[in-house]
Amino acid sequence: MTPKQKASPRETVVELLRKSEEKLTSILASITDCHFELDKNWRFIRINNQSIAYFGRKREELIGRSYFEVFPTLKRSIFEEHYNKAVSESTSVHFDVESVLYPGKCVELHAYPTEEGGVSVFFRDITERKQMEVALRESEERFRAFMDNSPTIAWAKDEQGRHTYLNRAYEKRFGVRLEDWRGKTDFEVWPPEIASTFHQHDLAVLAAGHTLDMVEKATDPDGTHSFWWIFKFPFQDASGKRYVGGVGIDITDRKRMEVKLRESEQRFRAIADYTYDCEHWFDSDGKLVWVNPAVYRLTGYTVDECMAMSNYPLPLFDAEEKERLASYLVQAIQGSSANDVEFRIRCKDGSRKWVAASWQPIYDVNGFCMGHRSSIRDITDRKRAEEKVQELNKELQRLVMELKTANKDLKTFSYSISHDLRTPLISIQGFSRRLLEKHADHLDEKGQQYLRRINMSSIRLTEMLADLLTFLSFGPKKIASSQVKMDKLAREFFDELKEVQPEQTISWHIKSLPDAKGDKTMFRQVFANLLSNAVKYSKPRETIVIEVGGWAEEQRNVYYVKDNGIGFPAEYADKIFEVFERLHTSEEFEGTGVGLAIVKRVIDQHGGEVWVHSKVDGGTTFYFSIPR
Repeated sequence: MTPKQKASPRETVVELLRKSEEKLTSILASITDCHFELDKNWRFIRINNQSIAYFGRKREELIGRSYFEVFPTLKRSIFEEHYNKAVSESTSVHFDVESVLYPGKCVELHAYPTEEGGVSVFFRDITERKQMEVALRESEERFRAFMDNSPTIAWAKDEQGRHTYLNRAYEKRFGVRLEDWRGKTDFEVWPPEIASTFHQHDLAVLAAGHTLDMVEKATDPDGTHSFWWIFKFPFQDASGKRYVGGVGIDITDRKRMEVKLRESEQRFRAIADYTYDCEHWFDSDGKLVWVNPAVYRLTGYTVDECMAMSNYPLPLFDAEEKERLASYLVQAIQGSSANDVEFRIRCKDGSRKWVAASWQPIYDVNGFCMGHRSSIRDITDRKRAEEKVQELNKELQRLVMELKTANKDLKTFSYSISHDLRTPLISIQGFSRRLLEKHADHLDEKGQQYLRRINMSSIRLTEMLADLLTFLSFGPKKIASSQVKMDKLAREFFDELKEVQPEQTISWHIKSLPDAKGDKTMFRQVFANLLSNAVKYSKPRETIVIEVGGWAEEQRNVYYVKDNGIGFPAEYADKIFEVFERLHTSEEFEGTGVGLAIVKRVIDQHGGEVWVHSKVDGGTTFYFSIPR
């Protein structure tokens, strides 16, 4: 057909089909996937170079031949099943399957029905992709197994702060599930204050571009707070999308211990800083680590001044003490301890003080010596008191020697009274009485009067000497202490007085008396003197009334003897307990004035007290107490 000749419609269609076929063939040849097309009888009608290379056959060996003739093992296989499905249902079918030609390889197939009733198949080798998917799946499984069995909590959030991952420890610790939290921000699941802190830290990590660690507080399911040491880090997925990941270690117990330790430290410092004694802590090399403020009161040096001293505490000690102290410091560094070692220190103002130092080693929980603590106590006042006591002891020894000498002289004096003075008095008394009896008629009235006075004076002087000896016999001596029935003792002496005073009407009233601990003989003498006095100074009364009673107090027993006698002025209440002190003449009432002095001496020796209440013409009451 020449160019001038016009093509027929059929020729035009054929030409268009030819060009379309060439274009399709060119396109199929250019794609990287393998392709072949089967007609309705499963014969190859089209195949690209990639498929020829994959099948390892020549084109002429395939075109026009049945697919299942070339590959008989594929008859009644998944391939035939899916090809039939694509044709019968006029739908595309996609499936992955292991390669028949290359065992262990995997191919991905897409089958499309053709208008002619055949099937067009595209396939590619996806073995590497499948291997990568398996590796990725195994990696993810290992990652999840690792993270889910980790004791630390772990999580991930996207750049907008939405949760994408929680490990099992996180879910269990806070009682949540990833399904419930996925896609939610911290502000949707945490209290506002906590969520804000988390968010600020997430932003800081994204801005820094590297791992940051911090301590965060969280709210536990029971409402209490827990503390976590957090490591947050940025990362990206394959598409470049940014995330924030984090892991956390529960440090709640440590934080609580830190709080307790801080509180303990505060209590220790509160106690130590206000301790009166000077307290120190030295390290294992003997260097001062800590000293309390009491050092200023003791030495005049501040804490800072002491800490600045290179060889503290040596500068505080006198030269003669430093060598001894240095030896003790070496022993302390070696782990020895000591108590109340006495030194003299020199204060900042130059004054000297006595101190007692004690030190002990300090060990940690593993038994390692961390150093030693020491305590220095000011004993200056005690040392001065000891010096004063020594002086007083010397003075006491001197007084004891003088007392021994005085007692010796007293014994000599008592002997003189008993023998040297008493004998002449008895002679004077006897001769004067004989003169009055046998030779009175040789004397005038005045001479007889003089002789009677001599006789009466000698009798009185003899009585005074006897009472004085009695008083001296109650001088310092060992008390024969026992439990004494005081009411029985009083009644016994009452009975004796009744015998010697039959002519006088006496009304006795003996009340209950508490028992006393002391010398029975001495207590008898007390009752004897007090009751005799009561009878004697009540004689002017028509009826003598005498009452004896007592009571028990917390620290002492109190006794009393009460009469209805003549009494005496209250201003003489203390004077009457002195030796030979009398308020009446011997003509008015017999006696020498020694009895009450004996009462006072006995009560004093028992550690008690004696006193009296009296009123002129109103009776007298004597009291005495004995310690319980």
